[in-house]
Amino acid sequence: MTLSLYLAFCLYAVVTSITPGPNNFMALASGVNYGAAKTIPLVAGICFGFTIIFILVALGINTLFIQFPILMPILKLIGCLYILYLSYLIAFAGKLNPSSEKKTKALGFWNGAFFQWINPKSWIVLLGAVSAYIKTTTAMQEIFLMGISYGLIGFVCVFLWAIIGDKLADYLNKGNRVIIFNRIMGGLLALSLIPILSL
Repeated sequence: MTLSLYLAFCLYAVVTSITPGPNNFMALASGVNYGAAKTIPLVAGICFGFTIIFILVALGINTLFIQFPILMPILKLIGCLYILYLSYLIAFAGKLNPSSEKKTKALGFWNGAFFQWINPKSWIVLLGAVSAYIKTTTAMQEIFLMGISYGLIGFVCVFLWAIIGDKLADYLNKGNRVIIFNRIMGGLLALSLIPILSL
């Protein structure tokens, strides 16, 4: 792999990781409701799951979708239903209350990792990356390098959303602002399905 191709791949990873989508909306909402530190496991899980799937797709697991075309609509349906469920959880998370223990726990590592398997945007982004940057001549170590690079870039980009959420927490912890914020974030997460459903 040439340096210019690798840099182009890294730019693709930055753009697809930092732009709004289900992962970033979850990280932002978690940052507001639980703080950036408690959102690290979720972000790490997102990036771990994404990296594993990238490597598997690059090694040819995507041929399953060619052999069994019904898999993609099933995956999309399950993913969309789960995103709607997460939208509901975020929308009705309630007020911040530092003096009392949270009724719900922050989503953790395995929540983030598992979600990548049913996140339609992740699959679309991954299939695009593999189609554009992985060739039949790409060596195994290059595939692993790209997968790990994508995961690390993704961690930084998604965690930035959690930090923004954490910084917003003080402002939102007045009146009903956090309730309004959670309703908006839940709605945006649900609306993020529109471009996915149109594919």
